[in-house]
Amino acid sequence: MKILLIAPESYYLPVGLAFISAALKRGGHQVDTCYIGQQDEFLGRQGDRYDFIATGGMSSQLHIMRAVRDIARDYGCKFVCGGPIISADPLTMARLIQPDFAVVGEGETTILDLFKCLESGAGLEVVQGIIYQKDGDFVKTPERVDFSPIDAISRPDLDGFGFTERLDRARPFDVYYLDLFDNPRDYPLITSRTCPFSCTFCFQPENRKYRVRDLDDVIDELRDVVFRYRINVVTIVDELFHAKNSRLIEFCEKFKTFRETVPWDLRWSCQARVAHMTEELLDKMRDSGCFMISYGIESYSETVLKSMRKNIKPDMIDTVIPATLRRGISVQGNFIFGDTAETLDTAQETLDYWRAHPEYGIVLYHLLPVPGSAIYHLARKKGLLPDLDDFLINRYFAPQNLTSMRYLDYMEMRRRVLQHELLYTKWQAPIHISRTSVEVRCSHCSAVNHYQNCENNPLFFHTMTYCRSCRLRYFIGSAPYRAYAQIVGQMVFHVYFYIAYLHAFPLLRAAYRSVRRLFRGDWGERKTAVSRGLAVAAASSPEAGATTAIPLRELASSRRRGSIDVKAMREASRIESNV
Repeated sequence: MKILLIAPESYYLPVGLAFISAALKRGGHQVDTCYIGQQDEFLGRQGDRYDFIATGGMSSQLHIMRAVRDIARDYGCKFVCGGPIISADPLTMARLIQPDFAVVGEGETTILDLFKCLESGAGLEVVQGIIYQKDGDFVKTPERVDFSPIDAISRPDLDGFGFTERLDRARPFDVYYLDLFDNPRDYPLITSRTCPFSCTFCFQPENRKYRVRDLDDVIDELRDVVFRYRINVVTIVDELFHAKNSRLIEFCEKFKTFRETVPWDLRWSCQARVAHMTEELLDKMRDSGCFMISYGIESYSETVLKSMRKNIKPDMIDTVIPATLRRGISVQGNFIFGDTAETLDTAQETLDYWRAHPEYGIVLYHLLPVPGSAIYHLARKKGLLPDLDDFLINRYFAPQNLTSMRYLDYMEMRRRVLQHELLYTKWQAPIHISRTSVEVRCSHCSAVNHYQNCENNPLFFHTMTYCRSCRLRYFIGSAPYRAYAQIVGQMVFHVYFYIAYLHAFPLLRAAYRSVRRLFRGDWGERKTAVSRGLAVAAASSPEAGATTAIPLRELASSRRRGSIDVKAMREASRIESNV
């Protein structure tokens, strides 16, 4: 089989597709890889003909999955989709994406079985963990239960997705955990699969089985990639790396020994639980080169933590975060608001704690009913997502009231969260800023930090980063940006919540929706065309007379120049919505 894997464009390496690429190549298939927007370099070559185009991603990338589907249709290829987006809610996502085949759960073995079955002409019902179309309906086979030993899975195909080029382009402000070096070169390392816990807001695939790799095999992988790519940051991207203290201690000892063989500074980061952390563990992590820990804290209310099935208590947060910071290890953490047990009092309890500890750098978010999570299934059962398709396609990141609070109380909670962000986030003005460097004084320890190899807009510069001295998180913003953020933030704050409060009253809500319908026709169609990762516009060509794929940035800039026909964009949107 000849297959083209198309990955969603992102800073992050598409690790899942890199594993699939390695498995396919190991199985004897011919595989090409690219990011969306680069496919014409492969599909346009004379003599090239792909049997399949495949992709995968998260539930938030539904538009990109549909865009890749359209690419496959345009070139007459069969389309395969997989990843968490399919595993989260298989039949719903299959109906929205309309793939020829979909892979549910871990895909390395399943996709090989699928292609082997298609080559032999055998019945697809014998392949575990797939979805296929039969008589106009989607059919889902039983999910795979015979998981491959994790140490036997091929290592990811890094070069296929331009790993070296991405490392060469990396800059300290690209992602919050790259600030340590002016020339960061990070490697996403996987040492386990799935998670042994069941937090209600987290995606949990069916038939999941928590498995860990042998740590000697992990160090062998690092020994290969660190020297080959000159890696200086190892980012452990396990859903939960710190499941057992004994394994974490063993890793620290092995990594420390390996680190001594590397002639440059090598650091690492991971995700951990405050419930398991101890002073001894923190000492060993610091001594082995750990510079950042991402803790799943989510709330400071014991009521909400219990509802989320976090199995932690607020006093654990009080103990572990200060202990981590005292050792010069940075902390990444979030507070998310809107759990089913959330009330105005519990939200205020968390906000008061957040305001009292700005040095922790905890970020505020609203809870999203992520497909595949317990709270997503609960919301569907209770009818809290009445238009599921609209939610998944258009309103994925829009907060939903999943609490037992009245609408006005829920909006008051959201108002307080936004108000705290606007009023109490402390911005630090740069001492000096250019397009390639930033000099700024830490708002916590007053140390002066010099960041080089940047890509800055000096006028409207802003970022969230960490002090290279005390390792506390702080926020940098130029004076024009901070003024702009305050003005626009306050405008959005008042206008948004004014409209939101109108929704609480049926008569005013009906009037608002009527006015919105009057003005949304032209704008709504433009939004549909532009919102995709790859927009398809009908461009009349004397030679082809067919639709032409236009990258999003090119389409947006062309729209500003007026060189794209709006009617053509509308027609393309209408055609796609009817596919």
